[in-house]
Amino acid sequence: MIETKLKDLNYYKKLDKNISMIPLTYDKMAKAIFERNSDILKEFLILQLNLDIDINNSFLVINNVELPSEIKKEYQKTVDILVTINDNIITDLEFNRSKYNSIKARNVIYFGKLYGTSLKEGENIKELKNKKLYQLNINAAEENSKIGEDIYEIASKKTHNVLTDNFKIFTKNIDFYHNKYYNENEKLTKKELWLVALSANTFEELYKIITKILDKDKAYKFMEEVIHLNLEEPLFKDWELKQLDDLVRYNEIEEAREEGISKGISQGINQGISQGISQGKKQKSI
Repeated sequence: MIETKLKDLNYYKKLDKNISMIPLTYDKMAKAIFERNSDILKEFLILQLNLDIDINNSFLVINNVELPSEIKKEYQKTVDILVTINDNIITDLEFNRSKYNSIKARNVIYFGKLYGTSLKEGENIKELKNKKLYQLNINAAEENSKIGEDIYEIASKKTHNVLTDNFKIFTKNIDFYHNKYYNENEKLTKKELWLVALSANTFEELYKIITKILDKDKAYKFMEEVIHLNLEEPLFKDWELKQLDDLVRYNEIEEAREEGISKGISQGINQGISQGISQGKKQKSI
């Protein structure tokens, strides 16, 4: 039975005064919430990947996320969420915390590994043509991107003919949809609203959006899980450590930038003085 407080907007406002919500773009949070709600994950993926399948007559399996290492010293690789739909649609779901420019090469490598290990034991390599392999990158925007989503395929550079249609990488720019929702007052589709929900920073904001996407009972259950996970000490501590790491990394970048600017100014002044002295000597000699 759904608790009455989960239906009350004021309950979420009170929560926000006491707890900072872990965003759904944090990979461990996303993994935990979707693993506990696989039916919602299936609906989410069908929308985001434009899958032409019946949600009621399809099944989803959440797989092991560890990818194999080819060499002993290779660092362990894990994807965020790895699922199979209807036994032939394999999807690597990545929740990115960095700009896509800095991590796209890594994600493509992960995807290549996934492609190479997608066959089950005993399956012939010809079976690959019957499988669809997708990678869905959330919070993945190229620098200064002005589009909400993009799809990458293997295609000819000259003719633009697609080599294979069962190998695609989807990127979703949640900042784009967040801005569209709050600043442009556009009516968004359920698919687009999901990306706004993932950008939510408070319980109140998430509640307002998720109740527009899911039916009421599912929405209340979803919010209950989000609250429960936020109260789990290990997950919250891990999130705080990640924030601290990001802050340290940001400060290091800023310090390096400031040092670069200072050196540039210093070098510019010294160069200006040298040029001035040199010019003065030339005028004196004339």
